[in-house]
Amino acid sequence: MEKIYIFVMNQLFLVTTALLTASTYSTTVAHIGNCTNVFAFVEVNIPGTKFTCTDQSTNKIWDCKLVEAMFPICEKKEQCKSFNCQHRPSYQYFHGSNFDIAPEEGQWLLNQIQVPNLSKKQVLLYQATRDGWYTTDYHTKVNGFNNTYTFLKFKWTQRRAAAFTSLAQIGGWVFTRDDFAFILSIDKRIVARALPNQQNLVLTGINGPYIGWERGFPVLGAPYDVMYAYGSAQCERDSYNMPHEDNEKKVCSLSGLNSDDFHVLDEIEVWQIL
Repeated sequence: MEKIYIFVMNQLFLVTTALLTASTYSTTVAHIGNCTNVFAFVEVNIPGTKFTCTDQSTNKIWDCKLVEAMFPICEKKEQCKSFNCQHRPSYQYFHGSNFDIAPEEGQWLLNQIQVPNLSKKQVLLYQATRDGWYTTDYHTKVNGFNNTYTFLKFKWTQRRAAAFTSLAQIGGWVFTRDDFAFILSIDKRIVARALPNQQNLVLTGINGPYIGWERGFPVLGAPYDVMYAYGSAQCERDSYNMPHEDNEKKVCSLSGLNSDDFHVLDEIEVWQIL
């Protein structure tokens, strides 16, 4: 049995109910950050709104729903706005990510990794909106770490793409091969793995994320300063055969945008997988 806290304005009630399953949580639920912000959020939203918050002292995640009901403590004819919150199951994938990774998406992302003997624990190394958008910011956080997942979110479509490499980022320029590398679309659930016997990876100490190599540009990445202006997603390239979703307009499944252009990014994250 799991405890659910039901709040009515500034009053607190405690009831007991059966534990909800992870499948009841929506992938579009808003995360409001610190749970101390709950009352302000509730006041300006409508019944039925679902949201999550984090207890900053314990790092526990709470799944909440705003309801509207009459309670005895209310004044006569007053309709109280209330909400209930339930502690989420203890394991959360990519905790602290700005990519709204749902539990089933997190499991799917980790299942793609074929490097043996990893525990699959995730550690956030770099987050552009937190650590800075310059290539020097990126390298300060990620150099020397192997088995990394790089996430990119494209501003105009909100598409989420990711790339994994088992090799550590280093200084200088190195054209190399990584048979464990792959690129994928989180939203489309399409995976393009590194083709064998090809130099499918670029390790560079002067550019941003640079996964794959095609005509001087990364198949997925953000090579130049300031990185948010240079999101690259190229489909149907030799090193990683990610399909176009519209061949005539060259719309790439990774970004939902034209393969031949750079695009604005909302976020970049790099996670080490232990």
